Amino acid sequence: MGNNLFASIIDMPHRTLDQKIWNLDVDPPIMREDIKDEIMVTLIEGLRSFGYRYEEVISSAHLTGSIGTTQYVGGTDLDVHLIPQKELSEENFDEIQSIFRKELSGWTVGDSNHVVNYYLQKERLQELFGDVLYIMSTDDWIIRPEEISMKYDPYEEYSEVWLGTRKIIDEFMMGIGELQRDLTDVDILREYIDSLDENQRKAIEKKLENKLKEIEEDLDLIAENFTEVHEGRKKSYVEEELSMLNYGDEYRQSLSWAPGNIQWKFLERYGLANLLANIRYIEKKDLPLEEQSEETKRLLEEFNLMFERKEKGGENV
Repeated sequence: MGNNLFASIIDMPHRTLDQKIWNLDVDPPIMREDIKDEIMVTLIEGLRSFGYRYEEVISSAHLTGSIGTTQYVGGTDLDVHLIPQKELSEENFDEIQSIFRKELSGWTVGDSNHVVNYYLQKERLQELFGDVLYIMSTDDWIIRPEEISMKYDPYEEYSEVWLGTRKIIDEFMMGIGELQRDLTDVDILREYIDSLDENQRKAIEKKLENKLKEIEEDLDLIAENFTEVHEGRKKSYVEEELSMLNYGDEYRQSLSWAPGNIQWKFLERYGLANLLANIRYIEKKDLPLEEQSEETKRLLEEFNLMFERKEKGGENV
């Protein structure tokens, strides 16, 4: 599945759109035919494999997001928004949306590292608040990307948001550090118990039980704080949208500039949004304490490996 770790208003600009996706020999640029064909064939054949004909359920395919701007990186997603036919039932809408998310999204297109994600769009005007809007069937730009100065620095542009985000990141990292220490203590206690006889085990087993409860409390706190940040992003969108209504066309149109979204993008950049979402998922599963501990440990080990892979990759640059 696509991870959305790299799409961003907080990325440094390039001089042009990505030539692995766009034909830059025309003005305005249009999507390369081989890229478009791969996206549409995968979509049409994928729907057919689940019993749906594209033209019966989809009226139009649009591209939104940072891949249509000069603010992209190697792994920026291609967000393909699909407009449903008016007569599509709610039941079919939900089923097709699930197919897009679970079955058809998450593959890389062409010779790039760009992951394609399909999304069935419920709100017709939703895409009008994005960075760009490109109609794939006609190669028309409804919203063209803004020109971004090569001097643009997101950490300066959004310095106040970044300062607040750093505090949030520090708080989350403290919570994750406490969680890691508690997991280590559990491993030590388990190993110690194995070396004791039956009579000696009882006191240590009580300590182990208490430590497992501490892990549960760690998860609860992290999940609660993450939900608060996530809801803050949604609230920021609403506030920005209200501002657009109040100030009209003079106000910046893209909701990507909402402070809550910028904060979220910083969390994505450092891998925290994905990790925290998985921690919350474990917390919501209400597992037995032993199983909860093991699943959390596996998750954090995977998170640490992610950073290790990045460091190794950096040595080869």
